[in-house]
Amino acid sequence: MPTPWLEHRPTGRIVLPLRLRGTASRTIAFEPRADRWVSVDDRLAVFMPLRGSMDDARRTVHLTPEGEVTLQVHKDQHAAVDASELFGVLDSARHETWSGVTVPGGTTYEYQDLWLALTLPNSIMRMSVTAAARERGVTPMFGWGAMATVDGGSLAYLTLRPGEPTTDGRKTYETGVIAHGPTSAALADLVAEEIRTWNAGYRDRALRIGLPDTPTVPDRAVGRFVLERPNHPITITWE
Repeated sequence: MPTPWLEHRPTGRIVLPLRLRGTASRTIAFEPRADRWVSVDDRLAVFMPLRGSMDDARRTVHLTPEGEVTLQVHKDQHAAVDASELFGVLDSARHETWSGVTVPGGTTYEYQDLWLALTLPNSIMRMSVTAAARERGVTPMFGWGAMATVDGGSLAYLTLRPGEPTTDGRKTYETGVIAHGPTSAALADLVAEEIRTWNAGYRDRALRIGLPDTPTVPDRAVGRFVLERPNHPITITWE
């Protein structure tokens, strides 16, 4: 967020798309307050990254020789993703963990994904999977693929299975984690535990995104995260 946009506290709103961390991005409507700009609405959004002086560069990492499974890696993840370590990781043993957390059919996973983006050491990234890879046993959450994360040469991605229907007969789906690589068990368990944490303590809270004038201290225990930026930090709080 360019600081000059924020200095004069005009009336009205600033509405803009922001990539927050990893692949998590939202379009956010900010209004001014006495000591900060505060979100009054935010929506899931995917958009073309900026070019030029505010470049939001990203790269594609191939996990298979045929390019049937790829990761979209953003610049804040470049140091964490070594393409040579991850190439062929899906050929290693598979570790599967289930979270016990269910979501009704037709519900988005945007806030679960945002929680994972903020809490996982290497955030989340988009893993694209072709039909050929699915036929060979890769089982992502959706037809296009799933959100994923890495730990060195290990990869974990989200998956689904049917859960118990709601009292009114609505279908539900349980979120699981599939991991490969030398630390697959620990990585899958970490992702599943963060999903449980989100579900138990933050799923029913409202999200607030702010641009404070003075530094804010992050406090995960109360659901407050601070994303450092060159010009102006962003706070994300589950209230």
